[in-house]
Amino acid sequence: MVYRKSDVKDISPNHTVDCDGSHDSRHTNISMMEQLIADWSSVRQRRSVNLGNQKVCKILLVADSYFHHGIGRGSLASTQNYMINLISQVNGIFQKTRWGEGATGLGLEIGKLIIHQSFSESGLNVQNRQMPMNAVLKEFGKEYYRENSRFCLLHLLTHTPFEGKRGLAYVASSRPFDWGGICSSADTSQKEALNTGVSTFMDPEGNRQLSIVFMSTVAHEIGHNWGSSHDPDSDECSPSFTSGGKFLMFSKALKGVAKNNLKFSPCSTRAVYSVLSAKGAKCLTEPQEGIGVCGNGRIDTGEACDRGNLADKCCHSNCELAYNAVCSPVNFACCTEECQVASNKTECYLALDDHSDCMGKSYCNGINLSCPEPSLKTNTTCIDDGTCRNGVCIGFCENRGQLPCICSDASGDSCKRCCKITEDSPCTPFLGAGLLPDGQICLSGFCKQGKCVKTSLPAERLWKVIFQKITNSFDIFMKDNIVFFITLFSLIVYIPCAILVCRYDKKQENMKKKSDDVALGDQADRILKVSNRINVKEKHQKKIGETRTFQRYLFELYYMYMLYPC
Repeated sequence: MVYRKSDVKDISPNHTVDCDGSHDSRHTNISMMEQLIADWSSVRQRRSVNLGNQKVCKILLVADSYFHHGIGRGSLASTQNYMINLISQVNGIFQKTRWGEGATGLGLEIGKLIIHQSFSESGLNVQNRQMPMNAVLKEFGKEYYRENSRFCLLHLLTHTPFEGKRGLAYVASSRPFDWGGICSSADTSQKEALNTGVSTFMDPEGNRQLSIVFMSTVAHEIGHNWGSSHDPDSDECSPSFTSGGKFLMFSKALKGVAKNNLKFSPCSTRAVYSVLSAKGAKCLTEPQEGIGVCGNGRIDTGEACDRGNLADKCCHSNCELAYNAVCSPVNFACCTEECQVASNKTECYLALDDHSDCMGKSYCNGINLSCPEPSLKTNTTCIDDGTCRNGVCIGFCENRGQLPCICSDASGDSCKRCCKITEDSPCTPFLGAGLLPDGQICLSGFCKQGKCVKTSLPAERLWKVIFQKITNSFDIFMKDNIVFFITLFSLIVYIPCAILVCRYDKKQENMKKKSDDVALGDQADRILKVSNRINVKEKHQKKIGETRTFQRYLFELYYMYMLYPC
């Protein structure tokens, strides 16, 4: 099931996938606007990121008290070992996948493991919890808000039924500003982590699922976290049962009986690669070859114990045993609270699985720390109408030499017990087998009184949810910074207006200057013409004056000559 943040209202999936459907000092509570700026500054480099050796998505894996008591049967070692094996199986699916551009080897690793041993008065682990799955996911994100920046993903395992759903998760987007899924920033306004998912071991009717169905549910939800929506209805990504069956990201739960059921479709691999190329460098890490990760709940190379995130007097936080401690009950079922090997005949428990119905009680032998194999049952019934054979649950069809399958909805037989003789044989109802119990998987959803009831919603893209979240956060940001926004708005209005007025004034000034230059030019021409005329006149008058002077000189000479003859 795909969960979108925009749909978050306490009613329906917000950003979900219906499959369905330690204080961190590095954590900073930055504002939404600051986050957008920070994201934008690295958009270009993320678009074509070469992940190199950054191939590991570290997960914070949490088991609530329902899962601890229902699947781990109250044993820390059993719960922890089941969780570790579960992620190991899911990791196998991811690492085998060839993503877009040929990327391989990308996988998962438990970065931190938390087990809630008791119920609380409120919150996620309240007893008789009546929350719908989207509310559980939201509460999980709030309780582990401060773990957001430390891990690639946060995932919750539970063991309670939810109407029409087996899992829920935020789907990632390759768009840099979209929240949700892998490497996502937290919603700081709501103090909620959004790189989260939740999976339940129960079907909607409250029955325990087959282990392979639960494992595929967890892988499906993490697939959403990595950026894959539900597979579209096409031959390439949703082939028929005879062509290999639906892929892992099909919108309905899968039984794991078809060869494609535990594989990602081409549509999914392309979508995931797009997201990892855009965001993977932000939170994927390099694998630590040959080095254990202290705090993941598993005893790795160089560790004497590993308590995960649990309080344990037998094991220190540096994964070293306490003084005089022989073991830790967190890691071994036959280790006492006093950190010693449990005595002979101490009852111990293995986590529930598909074969649990075929096993009797188990007791410690006083020597080994691990819980010995229990007594084995034969010819008794077990999960999914199977039959026990020497402690192993053999499915209905396998017990009859055939293969399990799901009949088509078109024939109306989807909620009947169906088998096929060989891989290529048609899937048909087994005569006399009757109907599947309520809650069992059919092609379109879940069986209810012999009818296949559609339950999952089509996957929507996250941007609708995110847009609403950004809008709400932006409103809050504006209210908290009203003076800044008034100043900013004034500048946004004033500066363009000032530029326009300045341009207009400059234009007018240039036009006036040109006009003045023309006027001055005309005036200069007129002055020049007048000046020329004056000069010509002066020259003419000068010539006349000179002529008259010469004439006067001649007259004076003549006059003197007449008065004073020689």
